[in-house]
Amino acid sequence: MGSSKGLFRAPNIRVGVAAVVMAFVMVTGFIPAANTEPVAFPQALAPGSAVPTATLEPPSSIAVPARSIAFNGDGSRAFAAGRDKFHAIDVASDTVVASVDVPGAGDMVLSRDETTAFVAAGIGIPNVTIIDVASMRVTGAVPMEKAGKLAVSPDGATVYVSDESLSAGSVVVIDVTARKIKTVLPVGSGPGRPVIVADGAKVYVPNLFDDTVTVINAATNTVSKTVPVPVGVYGGALSADGSRVYFTFSSTQESGLSVMSVATDALVGTIRTTSEPSLPALTPDGKTGYAVDQEPGRYVNGRFEAGAYFVVTLDLVNNTSTALENGYVGRDKPVVRVSVDGTRLYIVGTFAVVRALPSQKFLGTEFMGENPENFILEPGGSKGYGTFIDGNRILVLRAPVIEHIRKDYNSDGATDVLARDGNGALWLYPGNANTGWLPRKQVGSGWNVMNLIATPGDFNGDHFPDILARDGVGDLWLYPGNGASDWLPRSKVGTGWNSMTAVVTPGDFNFDGKTDIVARDGAGDLWLYPGDGTGGWLPRTRIGTGWNEMTAILGPGNTNEAGNDILARDRAGTLWLYQRTTAGEWRSRMLVGIEWNGMTAMVTPGDFDSDDQPDLLARDGTGNLWLYPGRPSGGYLPRVLVGVGWNVMTVIA
Repeated sequence: MGSSKGLFRAPNIRVGVAAVVMAFVMVTGFIPAANTEPVAFPQALAPGSAVPTATLEPPSSIAVPARSIAFNGDGSRAFAAGRDKFHAIDVASDTVVASVDVPGAGDMVLSRDETTAFVAAGIGIPNVTIIDVASMRVTGAVPMEKAGKLAVSPDGATVYVSDESLSAGSVVVIDVTARKIKTVLPVGSGPGRPVIVADGAKVYVPNLFDDTVTVINAATNTVSKTVPVPVGVYGGALSADGSRVYFTFSSTQESGLSVMSVATDALVGTIRTTSEPSLPALTPDGKTGYAVDQEPGRYVNGRFEAGAYFVVTLDLVNNTSTALENGYVGRDKPVVRVSVDGTRLYIVGTFAVVRALPSQKFLGTEFMGENPENFILEPGGSKGYGTFIDGNRILVLRAPVIEHIRKDYNSDGATDVLARDGNGALWLYPGNANTGWLPRKQVGSGWNVMNLIATPGDFNGDHFPDILARDGVGDLWLYPGNGASDWLPRSKVGTGWNSMTAVVTPGDFNFDGKTDIVARDGAGDLWLYPGDGTGGWLPRTRIGTGWNEMTAILGPGNTNEAGNDILARDRAGTLWLYQRTTAGEWRSRMLVGIEWNGMTAMVTPGDFDSDDQPDLLARDGTGNLWLYPGRPSGGYLPRVLVGVGWNVMTVIA
């Protein structure tokens, strides 16, 4: 048993009239359930709503040569090509799981069904190497003079390769099934990466040296049109709806983006920038983009100094660009990326900046040391991989860690809820970062054997939230989350836990940066079980006595000071908040609610409505689910109905 120093009790306290007036009183007027399963009320994120603060961790690296990277659709695997290898990487652990020899591996693309990789190889006999990614086996190689940038058709049947060996310029069309060249098409001088439209009917090839874009008819594999552009084209990006292509251009007279209509193959606009912009990163709604621009250089004391790089916001409706307010400014060129869901802007250079979209609130910054040549975001948003010009390693930058969002099982930056129904099915209800839900997903079956399901956050240190569950014999099991709404193999992390009458998941309770557990035994003693950060425990410490009078004990998170708190309901239905100081000492408990005995389930999910305050969810006797938004002072704002029919759930966590 641990020392009794610093124990705190939960004594019975008579509530005076003044205290009752100041207490949060529950609102009546329930809405009856209309069906037999929980119904969510999705709501769009309100414009201007607050975004949680966050921090970025220092970057790590994977010691593997890489010049190009691609993620599969669910973000569980990454594929990297560099020097003489093609690698498959387990994204959860950032480890190489398989490799294939590809001499002189350079550019690489993955087929849209994720079964095949195509790699430009430049040593020995130059070719495009074809790899089956499931078996990590080379299934073919198509010789060509000098493979440049690659693009694959939506059906995976055709690969288009810019040939960098001829000054006149050409694109090699490869038949994937036959593993041979179908045709060679003459294009402009200095062809870049082909841009394939969404339905695969057209291919656009930007030509750097002769101020044109070549349009290829994919059905006939013929050049259908050559479109003049203002000056040399460096590359192109397809709009989110597939209706436009944005081509970068630059000369001593003008720079910017040419806007081409996919329907007419004609230029329909120009977005001016100060100098050659980077390829734009576009938001999913198609209205906004971000690119890197550069200030004009100047001569200082007879010596030319290049201008600083900065980020511009692109108004894709009005075809204008403006410098991003308080954006990145530096001497090294960064990379800009927008997350797949459009909620995050990454600016990655010698230091990284992550901002929330559309609010532009800073979520975190971190010194990187040097800027990557390229940076690719994992589709689920959990991290990004960067490559360097020397190609000798992969940089790993994790998504911002948001303090009050530690139960985000699908890695979309919003707090989620788990619930078990009467049949033992486990359901994930993803939050929509406001006061509603995305469509639910079944994430387990047979969970009726568990008499406790707890959601501690990241318990094993892999940056993904986990589950702790206790079975009928008292064994405690850890189900590690994989960050993609699923679980890795479970492991036993405790025995004899049937002696505990309550298990609380407060997060990091002892200020050591690791997730902890608080539990009440049959005698009413409260114990801290410090997590070791790898799925195990440090020695427990008794931190309270007399807690048997409490009918519910919860870990709401950090309310208004550093340190995670305890929320408890006594037998009278009074709700109390136990807060700590920054020194880890307990303040006098705070009355935050009365008449809470009518609630049949209470859950502290963290920040559910994205206002950077931990909230409370509670189910009443009719099955209505209510959100009680947290106040900075530690109490709750007026409740909001967020679901009906939740009586079918035997556990809400």
